[in-house]
Amino acid sequence: MTELETWKLNVYDSVVSDEGIHALVWRHLEGSQESGGPKVLEMDVAAGRKYLRRCMLNMSQIELQALSSRDAAALWARGAQGAAIYRNRRR
Repeated sequence: MTELETWKLNVYDSVVSDEGIHALVWRHLEGSQESGGPKVLEMDVAAGRKYLRRCMLNMSQIELQALSSRDAAALWARGAQGAAIYRNRRR
């Protein structure tokens, strides 16, 4: 693993451990619930971390340095929505 990849994973770890960002994720998801999306559960939010991780690893160092808490929360929420859609299709 390169130094850059290690740095990116450290940034990812700090994002997912930030309670403020976690709260922003739920705010984003509340908005999507109102627009008729599937109900997102805590397990979907946990699964959404994989999407966030992949997005962050694919970003350049400059993009990741410019990533705001709101942007990170939006990416995480998008991953959670995808997990909820997938979970509902499997029923």
